[in-house]
Amino acid sequence: MQRASLMMFTSCAWFFNDIAGIEPVQNLRYAARVLDLMEEVGGQTPRTTFLELLAEAESNVPAHGNGADVFRAEVESARVTPPRVAASLAISGLVAEPEGAGRSAGYSFARADSRIVRHGRIALSTERLSLESEATGRRFEYAAAAVHFGDVDFYCALGGRDADGEEFAARAQKIHDEFRTASLPSLLRLMRERFGDAEFGLEHLLPEDRQRVYEIVFGRMVERFSEQYEYLYEENRRNIEMLHDAGFELPVELRAAAEFTVGRRFEAELRRLEGDGSPAAVRAAANLAEEIARLGYRVDRARVRRQVGALITRGVREAVTTSDAEQFARAFGLIRLANSLSLDADVERAQELVYESLLRGDGRAVAELRELALTLNLSPNIFDESDAPSADAAKLNEPALP
Repeated sequence: MQRASLMMFTSCAWFFNDIAGIEPVQNLRYAARVLDLMEEVGGQTPRTTFLELLAEAESNVPAHGNGADVFRAEVESARVTPPRVAASLAISGLVAEPEGAGRSAGYSFARADSRIVRHGRIALSTERLSLESEATGRRFEYAAAAVHFGDVDFYCALGGRDADGEEFAARAQKIHDEFRTASLPSLLRLMRERFGDAEFGLEHLLPEDRQRVYEIVFGRMVERFSEQYEYLYEENRRNIEMLHDAGFELPVELRAAAEFTVGRRFEAELRRLEGDGSPAAVRAAANLAEEIARLGYRVDRARVRRQVGALITRGVREAVTTSDAEQFARAFGLIRLANSLSLDADVERAQELVYESLLRGDGRAVAELRELALTLNLSPNIFDESDAPSADAAKLNEPALP
């Protein structure tokens, strides 16, 4: 409590003039931690008086209300209590492979008697969870039952672990026996009766578990949307191209499906290029880029620009290092790929690699190097038509000073 009391006076929060700013909110979270710890050890907390004082601080943004409103909206929802940590672990374990032990939000945890069963899209888990505060060493024991009804619909019933292993197993078995046939209200009622009245949902996930669930659950949802867009695009692809060639503006719905589908395909081709650098793979990506340019589709240019820039740099590095004709062909193909979409990819490092190789004047693939330099928009003035090394080349070959 003393540590959190000191942290709530972190100076950055006092530099600004709005109680709803991120810095004051963080200090309010430290204050909330003091209140939680006072309650945990059985003390009388000044929570009511504290909120009354906060209410006197009006935000400069009317929508944020006053300090008490900010506390309820931004602080209460961020409280990290042992029950919330346990519930977050139970819920996230339904969609990701649960760890038997580990660390979460300042607590070390261990699972016991974990069991997950699935019936169609619905998954049910029961387990015992032990938490230990890394700051105080205090231990907490919980029994949890959690269910995932699909997508973002989660529910967890949590209670203190007041039963030994055999009794817990009997409680859990009862729920698992009823899982396949019980109605939803009956199942939830049974979970509360057997495991505890404390209820938690998706909104109670801690940040690390929230990110894990987000990536898995929303990834599945995106895949389903992608399949629908893919189907819509392929079913109407001929009509889309005929409309475009005839000069018609595509309906928003068809354009969205086309751009989403083609954009994902193009990103997949770029990812394939990272592992398969063959000219055939480059041609496949280039053909798709030409289709995107021809039909005027919009893609996520920032992400594609980064991907293509990294591929060009790697391709040029391999070409100038090996002087292999196939590697040069790949590098040229990647540059044409960027140019076809007017990506303005970052080729600065690739230009440096070509320039340094020309300065060395090692006689390997000089013609290809010069063509690559021009393709990368380097000035023709860098070429030394004589066989003698340039002054810059001589400097480049000088030994480094100690």
